[in-house]
Amino acid sequence: MKVNLINDYKDRFKEFLNSTDHLENAFYFEIIENWKENWNIEGKGFSQIYDSSLQSKVSGRHWGGSRNSPKSMMITLINQNEDFMRPCFRDLFNETLDLGLRLDRFGYHADQILQPMMGRNPKLSTHFHNDRSILCLYLALEYPDRYCLFDYPTFNSMMEKFESRNIPVSYTHLTLPTKRIV
Repeated sequence: MKVNLINDYKDRFKEFLNSTDHLENAFYFEIIENWKENWNIEGKGFSQIYDSSLQSKVSGRHWGGSRNSPKSMMITLINQNEDFMRPCFRDLFNETLDLGLRLDRFGYHADQILQPMMGRNPKLSTHFHNDRSILCLYLALEYPDRYCLFDYPTFNSMMEKFESRNIPVSYTHLTLPTKRIV
């Protein structure tokens, strides 16, 4: 990365924050506020708590809406086995554990609930929680001062603008290549 490019973008970002252009993303603060008001990992009716916690008057794009989305599938998984999914969230939010392991375990445990369901309903194909972006959303909502939303294409684009020599490849846990390319 080139320091002069980073400093240039830093200055441009300061100008952006001083304008009104950044207000189009203000809905994120509404989402955080709603999460804080509704999220109760120990509350009764966990799927309803989860559903209420991911509501927005402005946008549901971060969790993909109400059908065939990370949110709808998590509600399905919670309804299937609330006693298993509740500790998955506790584990994800446990800051004493390694972040990578927490993310991996969450996806793995969601797989454990989804697999038997797929046998009964072949239309089910994914729970979307092997994708780091939804897990980063949960973390950013729970700990907005420590985590941010993660969008690999945006990250990749910025790294290219910084002329970084070592851009990390996109990582999706448990999705391995089917063929080895030589």
